[in-house]
Amino acid sequence: MSKTDRITLSAICPSCDFHIRFYDRPKLRDIIICPECEESFEVVHLSPLRLDWTDFEDDDFWVDDDFDDFDDRDNGQKEID
Repeated sequence: MSKTDRITLSAICPSCDFHIRFYDRPKLRDIIICPECEESFEVVHLSPLRLDWTDFEDDDFWVDDDFDDFDDRDNGQKEID
C-alpha cells in the first residue's frame, strides 16, 4: 500500500476548528499539538476521533530546583542580615 492509498483520519481542533489530519492512527491519551493554533490536546475518543484540552500546562515543567546553579549572591548587592 502506498502513502496515497492510506486512509487519512482527521479531528477538529477544539480551539480553532482546524481539521487536524493523522496519517497514522493515534492512540487513546496521545497528546496532539494543533499545527494551526499550537494548543495541546489529548485524544479522548477513537471512534469518532475526538480531542479535548489536556490538564498539561507549560508551568508544570518549570521547577524551582532547575535554577539552583544560579548564584544570585554575586549581583553587586550586599546581603542584609
